[in-house]
Amino acid sequence: MKVVLLVLSAMLLVAVLAISLGPALTPSAGRSPVPGGVVDTAAYADRRGALVDQVVFTREADTGRVTGLIEAGTHQVFTQGISSPTVFNRLRDSLYTAHDVSYGTSSELTLNPAGPVLDSGSLNPFQVPVIREALNWLVDRRYVAEEIYGGLAVPRTLPLSTAFPDYARLAGVARELELRYAHDPEAAREVIEREMPALGAVSREGAWYFEGEPVTLIVLIRTEDERRAMMARALALAMEDSSRVWLVDQLNASARTANVEVASDLAGGLSGSALWPYTLRYTDQVGGDMVFGTPNLLAEPWNPVAGSNWIFDRMIMRATDDPLVIPDPYTGLYHPQRIASAEVTVEEGVPVEKTLDWLTLTYAEEIEVPEDTWIDWDSEAERFITVGEAHPEGIRARTRVRVHYEDDFLQRRWHDGSTVLLADIVLPWILNFERADEASHLFDVAHLPVFEAFHRHYKGWRILSREPLVIEVYSDQIYPDAETLVASRAPSVTPWHTLTLGMLAQSSGELAFSSNQADRRQVGWMSLVAGPSLPILERHLREARERETLLYPAVLEGLVEEGEVAERYRALEDWYGEYGHFWVGNGPFYLASVYPVEGSLVLRRFEAFPDPADKWLRFSRPMVPELDLDGPLVVEVGTMPDGALAAGGAEGREPVEFRLGVTFEGAPYPAEDIQQVQYLLFDGRGQLARRGAAEAIYSGEWRILLSADDLAALGTGANSLELAVTSRRVALPAFASHVFATVPSIQATQGETLQ
Repeated sequence: MKVVLLVLSAMLLVAVLAISLGPALTPSAGRSPVPGGVVDTAAYADRRGALVDQVVFTREADTGRVTGLIEAGTHQVFTQGISSPTVFNRLRDSLYTAHDVSYGTSSELTLNPAGPVLDSGSLNPFQVPVIREALNWLVDRRYVAEEIYGGLAVPRTLPLSTAFPDYARLAGVARELELRYAHDPEAAREVIEREMPALGAVSREGAWYFEGEPVTLIVLIRTEDERRAMMARALALAMEDSSRVWLVDQLNASARTANVEVASDLAGGLSGSALWPYTLRYTDQVGGDMVFGTPNLLAEPWNPVAGSNWIFDRMIMRATDDPLVIPDPYTGLYHPQRIASAEVTVEEGVPVEKTLDWLTLTYAEEIEVPEDTWIDWDSEAERFITVGEAHPEGIRARTRVRVHYEDDFLQRRWHDGSTVLLADIVLPWILNFERADEASHLFDVAHLPVFEAFHRHYKGWRILSREPLVIEVYSDQIYPDAETLVASRAPSVTPWHTLTLGMLAQSSGELAFSSNQADRRQVGWMSLVAGPSLPILERHLREARERETLLYPAVLEGLVEEGEVAERYRALEDWYGEYGHFWVGNGPFYLASVYPVEGSLVLRRFEAFPDPADKWLRFSRPMVPELDLDGPLVVEVGTMPDGALAAGGAEGREPVEFRLGVTFEGAPYPAEDIQQVQYLLFDGRGQLARRGAAEAIYSGEWRILLSADDLAALGTGANSLELAVTSRRVALPAFASHVFATVPSIQATQGETLQ
């Protein structure tokens, strides 16, 4: 048989038949002894913005050097995740290092479902769904996680990542399926021995043959070794079909000095964290400098339209930007940063829900788009087209998002000292349309797929108020979380004066925003921070300042005050003279210097940043619940008159109680932060006997009461109580198990003897 299996390494094939060696060792966030004291958090009270003064990024791609460089004191943080067990063990055992864990990648076996007889005449048993399903029992995922990945992985059975919100929402269903498909080679053997003869295969001397030839597996091996009711049903069907057999979720450790704390994303690690600039700090001092090691930086040109998408470049860019909303590193839900509140309205029947209190969610039978809403752009006339013009008959939308910005949003400052204006919101929207217009000098064919996807659902936006700023956006696109709807809709800001320089340079045919356009025109891919783009942009800056250039004046003149155009260009000229680049942001750090040849750059704290320094520190560590499940080890059951079993054999017997302690770092876990505590009761045959919810007694303490009927349904023998705890503070659910036996009661035994 010729079957194509996609696996991560040949070692995984050995793991298929491996013997279980017990639970995998799952590393937790390391907390090595801190070399020094702990800073009094009251010292943060008068500080604004970042908690460190300077961050230096340097190239360092060799993860084997990480522990030594931290111990030597030359580096404090590394952006690249560590997946090598050897390197991780050195990191874990050092007194001077700590680490955070992320679940960013996974491993699987992908099976070919074609056949059963292939064109070559060979047999493909994996065409049969139940054989694919049986492979789930054959694979020992714990062995893979512990032995192959050295503990830097956790077993994964389902299509959902074990660290993502959907898994947490369906934790009870997920746990049931994981137990159903736990390592059981005998169950797999029964299926295979039943199904293979039906395909025409015969077994001889421990091997399978088809038409006289051995059944053969052909394997492709990669070299880098290492919702609600529909979702619940989909998980079960995915296991029955099992075209993909999931093995593990890999863990990556982000290394840091023991006296450094930073919010690392549960899925994306440190390099994927949006909150790292707001939470980076020394635990024993305020301020100070840090050195980050990163495998690469300045890998591609930086520009705000279609510049570098290299993850380590993007990480640095995020530090210079202050977004409207920030994703929670442990749940993925968005929290407001520059938004006071938001109102989300969706059509009735649209599956959208909200979790956080900073926004409201309502439903409407119909959502009419107002006539004065901007829905399109006329490049020739240089003006927005309204819904009333484009659709005199009127149009409707599936969603409306009304965003209330912070009261002083239009008084914020860019790094060059200039004030945020409405033009910083409107010009990027104009550019989005210009880049999709073939008649425009800014047209970019590479932008068309993105724009067309956007334009299919976009129904327009309008400014409702300037003081305070309120903007309304209409769209047909749906996200299940209302928080994500706001994040995807709310118009953000880009400094119009730096954007103007790039637009002038592309219109003149000297530079291009995207790599595709640069290749097509045989010009440079625009960089605002280094290289041959800088003198071109400098020349356009001088010309723009002399002429007080304001693109699309019919629209933008009403969005800037008198004298602000000249002020912007003057501020940018001063900025370029001092720092030698055009990268102007509004985040907690600004780009102080760039050394592309040497492979380093420097970020410095933006002292005019308005927020308290400790605003986001509650996200420094994931609040993964710690569980302690206690209950009886033996429960007596008796015989009822009809022959059924009942707990204790006595009518009205009190329920049997199991207690669950839920804590975090020794303190009770707040009950309001627990989304749900589900229990699954399995009998000795591994069959689900009952599912239910635990009862909260008080913060940190829950209980499960099993009635006489619940216990009677188990029969006698060994049983298992499985708990799945889902927190609102972190997407990673916590599990606990308690094994107990049901035995005949003494009274029942005596009664049988008397009879």
